[in-house]
Amino acid sequence: MTEFPLFEYNGTDGVLKIVLYRTDHGGVFLMKQNMYSKNILLVLAASFFYMASPMLVTPLITGFSESIGASAGVMGFIGGLMNLCSLFCRPAAGNLADKISKYKLASVGALLMALACAGYIFAPGEAVLVAARIVNGAGFACCSVCLSAWMSNMLPKEKIGSGMGLYGTMNALGMAVAPAIGISVYQALGYRTAFCIAFAFSLAILIVIQFIDDNGEPSAGQNTSKRAVTACGRESPAGLVYYHAVCNPVLRNAVFPCDLCTDAGS
Repeated sequence: MTEFPLFEYNGTDGVLKIVLYRTDHGGVFLMKQNMYSKNILLVLAASFFYMASPMLVTPLITGFSESIGASAGVMGFIGGLMNLCSLFCRPAAGNLADKISKYKLASVGALLMALACAGYIFAPGEAVLVAARIVNGAGFACCSVCLSAWMSNMLPKEKIGSGMGLYGTMNALGMAVAPAIGISVYQALGYRTAFCIAFAFSLAILIVIQFIDDNGEPSAGQNTSKRAVTACGRESPAGLVYYHAVCNPVLRNAVFPCDLCTDAGS
């Protein structure tokens, strides 16, 4: 297969470059995101940290709540409160993921998780701990919904199964490693120091997503396709091929004949 550029547009919001590959039978097809691209690997790293942060706290939170004076009933309530809050926040987070960029939603989620961890570190009593668990649940819901959607949008269609399997593996790794880290640090240095590690995991999400090039804008496909079609002041063949390859649900997987791409080069 021969690689050649179909279309390149330099705008105020960056460079749009569409790459096609010529097939042996005289057609061309649009090459989507590589499964092991930088963006996908960064999302996988963020997915590890978002799972590791609350999972480090989970085995420690009931014991910590007892140490600051909570009763047995309140201890159990605090232990399950994050998951309960996350359950009710997920539908709202899913709606937000369809309306704003995945980067913004992941940033909000990571900030909420970091704020919750700070609450654990400095909590003087059970009331602050309850508030921190609620905030943690909201942040966890935002990250869990938007990172999975972000990941699936980046994957090539034929690699969605294996790609999301890797995503699940990173989640499972965070669930397996973080509790062991948390308990080891607690035994050596105490509860609040262990919560500092969870705080660092939350900050790591914010740091990692800064390097992802694709912000996960919900309408990016439509906007860039319009620019591709009309950027030259006319409906160029290259722009039309891009529009149908990306935005038309009927032709998204079609192979286009090369005579539609005469202005694309060879």
